[in-house]
Amino acid sequence: MELVEVMRGERNQLEQRVKELEDCRATCTDLQERVRSLTDVIAAKDQEIEDLMQALDDEEVQMQGLTFKIKELEKVAEQKNVDLENLEASRGKVMKKLSVTVSKFDELHHLSANLLAEEEKLQSQLQDQDAEISFLRQEVTRCNKRNSDEIHELLTWFDMNIARVVVHNAYLIEVLEIPAEELKNNWAVSGTSIAPQVRSLRRGKMGS
Repeated sequence: MELVEVMRGERNQLEQRVKELEDCRATCTDLQERVRSLTDVIAAKDQEIEDLMQALDDEEVQMQGLTFKIKELEKVAEQKNVDLENLEASRGKVMKKLSVTVSKFDELHHLSANLLAEEEKLQSQLQDQDAEISFLRQEVTRCNKRNSDEIHELLTWFDMNIARVVVHNAYLIEVLEIPAEELKNNWAVSGTSIAPQVRSLRRGKMGS
């Protein structure tokens, strides 16, 4: 009986030990699962960290590129400011030239208006002179005609009186016995003074 009791006690102990081992194995299995899970989490974290580091590297490269672009843009902005200052200076010069040009244009416009008024005045004077010349031509024509008629009458009268003088001289020579040589000299003197006038009058008549 004692042996049975002893064996029963040992069996109970063994059962208890097996149970403990089973519990320990279950615990180990849980721990292994937890370790695998944590290992996966750590691997994921490592991958995430690696991705973040890569992203940081990429962002650093981008930051370097942006910094370079910012410096380039600052240089461009400085150049634009210089160009703007130059343009402002050029604009000032252009505005000054434009002001001078406008002033000259106003002067030329005023001069043109004066010249136009002077031209109109001269045109009016020319028209008046043309009218006066036309009137003078009519007067000259009328005077020439009148003078021509008067000259014709004068020449007719002169020819008639010359004939009378010749007859009278012949009478003096014949009746009064005045020397012919003296009458010829007097006639020569009178003819010398009158002949040019007669020739001039005849030429005027022929010309008219």
